[in-house]
Amino acid sequence: MRNSPVLEKIKQEGYKLTDPRRRLAEVLEATERHCTIEEIYDLVNSQGFLISQATVYRNVRLFEELNLLVKIDLGDGLDRYELKTTEDNHHHHHHMICNYCKSVKEVHGDFLDKLEAELEDKYDFKIQDHNLIFYGICSECKKRMEKNE
Repeated sequence: MRNSPVLEKIKQEGYKLTDPRRRLAEVLEATERHCTIEEIYDLVNSQGFLISQATVYRNVRLFEELNLLVKIDLGDGLDRYELKTTEDNHHHHHHMICNYCKSVKEVHGDFLDKLEAELEDKYDFKIQDHNLIFYGICSECKKRMEKNE
């Protein structure tokens, strides 16, 4: 496996680089999806890395504690996870969710920096993170709807 920031952080924090942790890091770094723990378990095992569900749960929790994973709520009642994309504590992308097909697109760039600064000044409050989700109709669903009109 190439040089992995996830494995480097685990090692730096004094944890052992066990085979399950290596496999989990490999799967998380390869996927672009926002996965539930169950989906992560399925992805790991579908690649022939037979790891128990309990081991996946424990290590996802550890990765979250080490600030490697972000738990996100996409409004479907499920906890989903994605790798942290930046070194600091900010999660620098947002999501657009289609109300019809439930597809999720990432919106990269943090367009709220100015608003955050204003809120911090006005309310004497240090913002550490935020979550922004846009709901609407994706281009594919929009095309299907226009075709049916």
